[in-house]
Amino acid sequence: MSIDFSSDGGFETEEPLVATSLLREDEGEYSLRPQTLSEYIGQQKAKGNLSIFIEAAKMRKEPLDHVLLHGPPGLGKTTLSGIIANEMGVNIRITSGPAIEKPGDLAALLTNLHLPNFFKGGIYQGKGKTVCVPGLNCYSCPGAAGACPIGAFQAVVGSSKFRFSYYITGILILLGVLLGRFICGFLCPFGWFQELLHKIPTKKLSTKRLKPLTYLKYAVLLVMVFLLPAFLVNDVGMGDPFFCKYLCPQGVLEGAIPLSLANSGIRAALGKLFTWKFSILLSVIALSVLFYRPFCKWLCPLGAFYALFNRVSLFQMKVDKNKCVSCGKCARACKMDVDVTKTPNHTECIRCGMCIRACPTKAVCFRYGFGDGKDKAKAAETLQTNNTNREE
Repeated sequence: MSIDFSSDGGFETEEPLVATSLLREDEGEYSLRPQTLSEYIGQQKAKGNLSIFIEAAKMRKEPLDHVLLHGPPGLGKTTLSGIIANEMGVNIRITSGPAIEKPGDLAALLTNLHLPNFFKGGIYQGKGKTVCVPGLNCYSCPGAAGACPIGAFQAVVGSSKFRFSYYITGILILLGVLLGRFICGFLCPFGWFQELLHKIPTKKLSTKRLKPLTYLKYAVLLVMVFLLPAFLVNDVGMGDPFFCKYLCPQGVLEGAIPLSLANSGIRAALGKLFTWKFSILLSVIALSVLFYRPFCKWLCPLGAFYALFNRVSLFQMKVDKNKCVSCGKCARACKMDVDVTKTPNHTECIRCGMCIRACPTKAVCFRYGFGDGKDKAKAAETLQTNNTNREE
């Protein structure tokens, strides 16, 4: 859709753009720029067309198609752009050609706008993106079928209209109650990526002496995901997605790198912010070769959130004390530094099953559901069998 604001475009108005006396509309207090089409003076035909387009998009529950406003300076193109964003209930990012003197000036802007929006068919943008996937999977990944819960939550918290997302929080709580950190072990693509790196044959290092670092991810969750986007805002009340923008290496791996390889314009726009996040990605890659899942253990806010539900989730670990011989093989096999015999549902347990495979007496197993009635009955039966064997 193209709208010409020039005199030849046919959008003449009988109302003057500037009046020497106060009008009735001036009686209320208005911001410098109008916020709705009804407040916008002039360009009646353009406003009529835009009103139809916007209402049609709302009825379809789809984004508005591309809009091009062109014409000489001073006719209200920027104002109408803000009105369109406001009418659609979305955010707007404003820049200009003269403001971009070097490629690095565009990096932060592109990060906030989801780089694939500049491509045709670069990423999936259908209704599936309204649903959050369980793991850490960047929205800008060309193959992503859903939205990252952390990125989506920050987008809502950092908006000018909302300060909390009950929808996304409800999804995360539901997943946490159903599965806990099983999601980290089996459903997170970035966790899988770290595991592949750890399979590279080289000397491996233990993280048992680095256990205090596991509390860092809770600080990241609280500060970078909740507090900063909600309270560190700009003049229009919008906050940045601090974790996604400054710390998350998944966005670089799944989004920035593949998209920049396919588009020369994106490559030219990569600047200091990309360099910073790329260095974080390289650090995570190097650490993943030496340590098991370093990002999951120390920095991932999504893992921190699911960890809060590990002890109460329906999917848990169970240890049969009657079968356990305290050999310690399960603790030595656990790469998340958990002793399942002492804390079967530790916050760091990702339900990988290594302890189950290592147990020589089959004392460790998965359990799903409420209560432990069946477990108690089975334990009593095992105990009775053992006592009978001893008597014989």
